[in-house]
Amino acid sequence: MEPDKRLTHSRMATAKSCLRKHQYRYELGIRGIKEAKALRMGTAFHRGREYGWTMTPDEAIVKAITKSYDGVSRGDTTPGEDYAWQLEREIVARLLSGYFWRWADTDASEFEVVSTEKNFEVPLRNPATGKSTPSFTLAGKRDAILISRTDGRRILYEMKSTSDPVEPDGDFWLVLVIEAQLSTYYIAADAEGQPCETALYDVIRKPSIRPRLIPLLDDDKCKIVRDEVGQRIYNKPTKAQEKAGEKGKPRQSANIENGWVLETRPETIDEYGTRLTADIGDQPERYYARREVPRLQADLDEHAFELWQYQQLLRECQRESRWPKTTSQCLAFGRCEFFNLCTGGFDVAEFESTRMLPDGFMLADTVHPELA
Repeated sequence: MEPDKRLTHSRMATAKSCLRKHQYRYELGIRGIKEAKALRMGTAFHRGREYGWTMTPDEAIVKAITKSYDGVSRGDTTPGEDYAWQLEREIVARLLSGYFWRWADTDASEFEVVSTEKNFEVPLRNPATGKSTPSFTLAGKRDAILISRTDGRRILYEMKSTSDPVEPDGDFWLVLVIEAQLSTYYIAADAEGQPCETALYDVIRKPSIRPRLIPLLDDDKCKIVRDEVGQRIYNKPTKAQEKAGEKGKPRQSANIENGWVLETRPETIDEYGTRLTADIGDQPERYYARREVPRLQADLDEHAFELWQYQQLLRECQRESRWPKTTSQCLAFGRCEFFNLCTGGFDVAEFESTRMLPDGFMLADTVHPELA
C-alpha cells in the first residue's frame, strides 16, 4: 500500500514511542482486532460532547451511547465480560449526564461555537525556510473552535478523559503546558487563517470507585457467613438462648483465618450507576475540570521544528525500509498491541506479498480512524 502522507498527532506520538510500531500501524495499516477500552470510552465522551453542542443533554447521551456501543460486535462473551461491557456503558452515560449538569449554564452563556469535530490538513513547512515538504501534510481533527462571548477571543477547545487526578495544582495540567497535540492544533489553525488566542482543556476524570460486593441477607435482614463446608456460622448464644435451646445471633463478618466467608453478590449495574451519580453530585470538581492552556510563540516555534525533524526521521526510515524497535515500550503500559508480531517472527516481506496476518490482527480500512 502507498504510505499515507498525513502526519497526525497520534502518528507522531506512535513514532516517538516505537518506530516499528509506527511501521505496523501507519505504513502497513495493521491493527489489533480488540479495541482498547480507554479508546472506546474516550470516543464515546467526545461524541457526547459533540452532539451536546446542538442537542439536549438527554438526546446527546442517548445518541453517543447508541453509536459507541449498540450494534458493536463483541463476539462470544462470558457473563463476566458482559457485566464489564454493561458497566462501561453505564459509566459513560453517568459521566456524560454529570458533565452536562456541571457545565450547562457555562456553555450557554460563555461560548459561541464556530466549528466542531472538523478535520484539517495543511502543508507541513520547514520553519527555517517556510517551504513545505511533498512527503507529509499536517493533519488532525479538532474538537471545536469557540468564540468567547465575554471578550471575543477565538478559543481552541479540546476535551480529554483521564484516570489521573485533575486538582488545580496537579501534574496533569503541567503536562498539558508542553503537550504536543495542542501545539499542532495551534499551528494548523493559524495555517487555516483561524489563529486562536488561547486554548481551553475540558477534562472528564474516570471514576476511581468500582463495583462493590453486596452482602446477601436472610429473611431477618442478617448477613450470612458460612464455613468451609457451607455451614452457617452463629455467634455464641447468650445464657438465655442456650437455656431455651436456641442458637446465637448469626455472625455478621468473615474470618479469613477460620475460613469463614461472607456470602455476597456483585453490585448491579444500576446500583453502581446510582452510587456513581451520587458521588459526582457530592464532588463534581473531582470529575470535571476546565482550564485555559495558552501557548507562547516560542513554544509553537519549537514544536514546528520538532514536527520537521520527525518527518525527516520518518522519510529516512521509509527510504531505508528500516524501522528500529523500542523494546522499553513493549510492556510499559501493558503489553503492546504488536507484541506478538515482534516476538513471533512476523515477516513483513511475506505479509506484503500475501496480505496474510496472524490471528488477532486485521487490516484497517484507514490508518487514521480518528479522521474518518
